[in-house]
Order: sequence, then C-alpha cells, then structure tokens
Amino acid sequence: GRFGTDATGASREHEITVSERGVVSVAGGKLTTYRAMSAEVVDVVTKELEQTERRSETARVALPGGDFDSLELETERALRETGTMERAEHLVHAYGSRWRRVWAPTRRDPSLTEPVVPGLPYTRAELAYGVCDEVALTLTDLLVRRTKIAFETRDHGRGAARTAVEIAGSLLRWDASAREAALGAYERDAERLFGIEEAGE
Repeated sequence: GRFGTDATGASREHEITVSERGVVSVAGGKLTTYRAMSAEVVDVVTKELEQTERRSETARVALPGGDFDSLELETERALRETGTMERAEHLVHAYGSRWRRVWAPTRRDPSLTEPVVPGLPYTRAELAYGVCDEVALTLTDLLVRRTKIAFETRDHGRGAARTAVEIAGSLLRWDASAREAALGAYERDAERLFGIEEAGE
C-alpha cells in the first residue's frame, strides 16, 4: 500500500493501506484508538479522492452520551429522576446523557429499577438497555461486556445470569430451551474467562 502509519500516528498497532484500485483498508488497531484511526482514514480518503485537504473533525464530535456541558449538572438531573446519588452517578458515569434512555423504561416497569446484584449499582434497566439499544445477544454480552458484573461478583456473574436470562429471554423471545442454552453458554464462558487451570494440566 501507499500509506501506513508513522510515529505521529494514533497507534503503531494498525496500518492503513490503499490498493492499486483505490480500496482503503485498515488492519489491526484497538477499540481504544478507533477514533484516531478513523481520523487517519478520512485523511487518506480525502487525499485519494484529491479533495481539498480537510482534516477530520472526529476529535471535536462528542462520543455517544458525551453531549452535555457539566458532569455535575447531568448528575443532578439524574438524581432527580432516579432518586439516589449512587444510582445517578453510576448511570451518568456509565452512559453519559444516554442515562435517560436507560432509565426511561422504569416508568412503565418499576421492577427494572431493582439491582441485578444486591450491593452493586447495576439495575435490571441496564440489562434491558443492553439488549434493546446495544445489541447484546448473549448473557456474556450483558454480564461481561455491557456491565462488569462478572468481574465484580465472587461467582463471576453466575447468580446474576438467572436475572439476565429472564430479561434477555423476554425481550428476545427465547423459549425455555433457548434460555437453558444461554445459561449453559454463559457457564462455559465464565469458566473459560475466570477458571483457573490446575498445575500440570
């Protein structure tokens, strides 16, 4: 390819190439640097299309949920809606301004305000949001990737999996066998992620 990253690039763990036919490809990279990579890609495409040089604006665009002026004011708004400072801070820190979308279904179904695990800030509403808005399709998506329940419980989310399967199963219309399969898949994932192999195995 004619283009690659250099020492001034966002990450040395990705490469941007342009084929002879003009197809721009990105190889490698990390989620934590995707915005910087996308800015580089826009710059390469602009150059390839021989457009007037215009730098990417991604650095000035708010991330989803980042469109608020003051963390303190946003937390105060969440406090008025959710009722507790712990819950308000958790939702705003986790979802930014999207906390409203997470919390909105609790008006129709107050049971969604209940914690998934007593003592942790995650609510049933967050699991529903994970399925409906963040395309979580497995219990591992919900308990490992969308929330950190698997990392913050001694059983690595195995107990919470029952609550998660109830919520996800209802929203995704899983029958009893699909729910049992989901629980089995989570058990295997939890063992793979958190299990400790015996010495010599």
